[in-house]
Amino acid sequence: MPETEREKRMIRGKGALSLNSIADVWKNVLDRLRSQLSETTINTWFDEVEVVTMEDSAFVLHCSNSFKKSTIEARFMSHIKAALKDIFSSDLEVKILDDQQLSAYHGVAPDRPGSLLESDAFTFGTYVVGPQNKMAYAAARAVAEKPAEHYNRSASGSRRPASCTSRATTSPTS
Repeated sequence: MPETEREKRMIRGKGALSLNSIADVWKNVLDRLRSQLSETTINTWFDEVEVVTMEDSAFVLHCSNSFKKSTIEARFMSHIKAALKDIFSSDLEVKILDDQQLSAYHGVAPDRPGSLLESDAFTFGTYVVGPQNKMAYAAARAVAEKPAEHYNRSASGSRRPASCTSRATTSPTS
């Protein structure tokens, strides 16, 4: 990802750190977090976090897992900000974007699944019928072709076969 001159100056800004890219900055932040947090904590919470950019005094990250994103914001944001302040000797805002925010940031509409009813992938023509699902297929097909006639309890008046309604009413004798 191309960097602006300001970003390059900020990255080169402090001491003997070898910070050639934004990814190097994030790696350095994680290294600093390792001195404060356990390796298990780092691996658990930061494994899905990626650096996006650094612009206008903001360090922008992405995490597609909303649970991890909210946990990082609640529990570890102060650690991240402190590590960035240690690196740049300046307070930086930290933003963590979810998938939708990242798409908006890049100006791309997020992929949304279309309606299954409008999809050509789920039709009787593409359904694979086998010995285990022949009956389910036949029932679904019958209902789809004549919705109000087959397998509709309200259309049949909730009639039960005679074998279900007639019971022996004799009482046992002693």
